[in-house]
Amino acid sequence: MLQEGLFERSLVSGVTVTEIMLGHIITQFLILAVQTTVLLVFTFIVFGLYNAGSIFIIILFTLILGVMGMCLGFVISSGK
Repeated sequence: MLQEGLFERSLVSGVTVTEIMLGHIITQFLILAVQTTVLLVFTFIVFGLYNAGSIFIIILFTLILGVMGMCLGFVISSGK
C-alpha cells in the first residue's frame, strides 16, 4: 500500500502530531463547509423548499452535525 508508514515518516521528518491533526481537521472542515453549502443550495433553491425560521440556525446546526460526524470518524479511525 502506498500510505504504509506515512505517519511514521512524517514524525521522523519533524512534523508534530498536533500539526498532522490540525491538517486533517482543517481539510475535513473545508470539505464539510462545501457539502453544507451544496446541501442548502439544493434544499432551498433547486427543490424550492421554504424556511420559516432563521437560516443562520439551519447553517449552524448543519455544521455542528457535520463536526460531530467528523469527530466520530476520528475516534473510529484512531482505534486499533
